[in-house]
Parts: sequence; C-alpha cells; structure tokens
Amino acid sequence: MLAPPGFAGKLAILWIAPVLTIALSVPMVLGKIPPNRFYGFRTRKTLSNPEVWYRANRLAGIDLIVASLASLLASLLLLPLLLEQDALLASVLLFAMGAMLATGHSLWQLRKL
Repeated sequence: MLAPPGFAGKLAILWIAPVLTIALSVPMVLGKIPPNRFYGFRTRKTLSNPEVWYRANRLAGIDLIVASLASLLASLLLLPLLLEQDALLASVLLFAMGAMLATGHSLWQLRKL
C-alpha cells in the first residue's frame, strides 16, 4: 500500500524526536557534559558527585541512544503496514515507550553506582 501524499513529511517530523535525542545523548556518552542543572541525567545523587555524574550520564546516554534507534527501526519496519493515523500514533507511542524504558533502566543502574 502506497502512503498518501504528505505522509512521509508527517513521519519525518515525528522522527525528529528520536534523532534529536540521539544527538543530545552522544555528548553525555562521551563525558562532554559537566555537572549542571539543565542538561544531562540530573538527580540528587548525580549532582552530588562528579564521578557518579559522568558514569550515570554515560549509561543514560547509551540507554537513550538504544531506545531511539529501536524506535526508528520499529517505525521503519512497522509503519508502512499501518494506516496513516495509526502510523503516526504508533510512532509517537514507540518513542515514548522507549524513552520511559531508558529512563527506568537508567534509574535502576544509578542505584548500583
């Protein structure tokens, strides 16, 4: 089934969130983001210790990249099989679920640091 005109543009807009998440996560993984209150994996524990900050941000960044890549891949594989409205909703839900899983896993890992 061919996508209706304009459908690819709508999906491209939805793919901005995972791609932007990946772009923002790479500096976290590389340890380029110093402790701060605006950008990174910010908790009381990470803000209280620079070593914990960098380790937790590396792990959180990896989790977010994996979740975003999984969301993009699932969208590419599943969305051509769905109707336009369902495809748009599925794309949003896939990204949101991935972000929630990544956050939960990061919080679980933080307990071990």
